[in-house]
Amino acid sequence: MKQMISLLLVIAFLFCFAGCEKPEQKPDADVTDETPTVTDPTQKDVAQDIGVEAKWIWDTNSKYDPNDVLVLDVLPEEEVTVEGVSVFVNGKLHSGAVQNLYTADFTGDGYPELCLTVSIGSGLLDWRIYIYDFKIDENVFELSDRGEYDYQLFLRNGILCVKQSEWMKEEVLQTGVLTRGESGICVVWDNEILLGESANK
Repeated sequence: MKQMISLLLVIAFLFCFAGCEKPEQKPDADVTDETPTVTDPTQKDVAQDIGVEAKWIWDTNSKYDPNDVLVLDVLPEEEVTVEGVSVFVNGKLHSGAVQNLYTADFTGDGYPELCLTVSIGSGLLDWRIYIYDFKIDENVFELSDRGEYDYQLFLRNGILCVKQSEWMKEEVLQTGVLTRGESGICVVWDNEILLGESANK
């Protein structure tokens, strides 16, 4: 009887181990480091198609002694100097409070014009844009709206652009591209605010 019980215990013990056998492991699923490509097309910047390439010359962030007369490298035939923040062209005062200067050929004659952001007024200032033609010694373009908006020049991928803000406030309302239109120099406004990498220049 004891032998019968011992035999049954041994058989039960063997069945327990058989039931706990580790299941066969399947190989891991294929793993790849590749990340799915997500395309997020953005609106094409029309500045490259309709804008005019410009060269940065000077701005108020430039390192200079405001007590000195700074001769700018604009054109060999023209003398452009800065005294404080006043700009003189060939010895004649052009603007008394300039924020930045660029050159760009907006008339298409192969001879670049001087493009400036200038503040006008005493106390209540407004920022406006002038484009000056050396050959005829006068501004051929002005963008201003005193009491309503301020306008400032900046570069976007080498193209001269404009940012508009509410008068005497810093928030940018819209940006646009300066271009040569059929009736002269004009601004084509962007569908969205595009400041680019050189908004402060």
